[in-house]
Amino acid sequence: MRTSILHFFVTAAVLLLAGCGGDDAGGADDAGGGLGGTGGADASTITGSSSATAGGGAATSAAATSGGGTTTASAGAGGSEPSCTAPVVPEVSSLPPIAEHPDPFTFLDGTRMASAADWRCRRAELSQLIQHFQYGPYPPSPENVTGTLNGDRLTVKVEHGGKSISFDATVSLPNGSGPFPAFIVISSLMPGLTASAVNDKGIGYITIDPNGIAADAKPPRKGKFYDLYGSDSTTGALMAWGWATHRVIDALEKTPDARIDPTKIAVTGYSRYGKAALVAGAFDERVALTVPAGSGAGGVGSWRAAEGKSDVQTLSQINGEAPQWFGDGFGASFSGKTTTLPFDAHSIVALVAPRPIIVQEGKSDGWNNNRNGGPYQAIWAAREVFTALGIEDHIGWVTDDHSHGVMTTREANAILGFAEKFLLGKDVATEQWDESASPPTLSWSAP
Repeated sequence: MRTSILHFFVTAAVLLLAGCGGDDAGGADDAGGGLGGTGGADASTITGSSSATAGGGAATSAAATSGGGTTTASAGAGGSEPSCTAPVVPEVSSLPPIAEHPDPFTFLDGTRMASAADWRCRRAELSQLIQHFQYGPYPPSPENVTGTLNGDRLTVKVEHGGKSISFDATVSLPNGSGPFPAFIVISSLMPGLTASAVNDKGIGYITIDPNGIAADAKPPRKGKFYDLYGSDSTTGALMAWGWATHRVIDALEKTPDARIDPTKIAVTGYSRYGKAALVAGAFDERVALTVPAGSGAGGVGSWRAAEGKSDVQTLSQINGEAPQWFGDGFGASFSGKTTTLPFDAHSIVALVAPRPIIVQEGKSDGWNNNRNGGPYQAIWAAREVFTALGIEDHIGWVTDDHSHGVMTTREANAILGFAEKFLLGKDVATEQWDESASPPTLSWSAP
């Protein structure tokens, strides 16, 4: 059975900490994402069997670069689980066209998942593909992250490779002593889901300024992320913005005075920051609830559904307008060749599984591709993964008839319902699914 090399990195981090007596940023959980990555490695129960799910980032990409050889890593602490084979990421020129949304259950070598237990390794494989081709690599885990609280301001300091950066997060808490669950909101531009509405549910509300982390401007890349990892980094702004939310979680883990429970964190954002919220949830398993709102192309919007349409953002159009959001080469490789992508937006949504996600879009919003049903097609296809894992109530879709920049009260309440269930543990129904467009035609289904 395919399993993750997660434990290899976790074990290495634990041994390093034991030898140095230090405290790495994020601890062992943050030391090893999927096939070489950062982001928490939470133990997750999948259809009755407990296993550490493959994480997200890309602390090293040597095992998964084009033309590289496959590698394996032995099971870590306790040796209880076998290894996963790291994928050889295909060259762009060798990618075959796939008209439909690609089957998320089929590995690169053509074998198909036999059971839900195989999702761990397939998820890790998809993580590498999505980093390599679309968002750029998740960087190595920083050597140290600290948090300093001053009133409602949490200053996050990140140190790596002899360099350091810092940025602020603003914290709004509900009444009470805590610790509280919290939303991390990428940018304060969040229609409908206000701090007061969230606080009234007994949940904290934390905002960050993404543009100081990665400038929302065409290359050369600028911002604190690139100050830390180099201006020659090939990682796009969406990944950098998501990375910043992970560093807030690191800081919260070390700052109990903030009165936030770092194990109960939701990440959200709207429009381009909704795209980044999806990235945040996809590449760090410590994110307990993912809420991309109005995200569209580059987020939950299906590239294939948008291709050839005139009233929505296609892959070619968005890469001409905002290449900084994506990894180097994404637009050049796939503009006009969308069907050669070995994944689509549904695959990115699926990376969140088995953790919960609820997606909000406007029915009349051309900016987010919902006019042609793009996000609906992606979320529909992604739901097959949640079905395979026996957690269909962990994925929600809410949409009303409005344009971009709007979130209705009904939509906000649906999101808050997910938060009450998955952050507060309340008995709240989360079968939120608005039938809003034609589903995609798929030749595959959950195994």
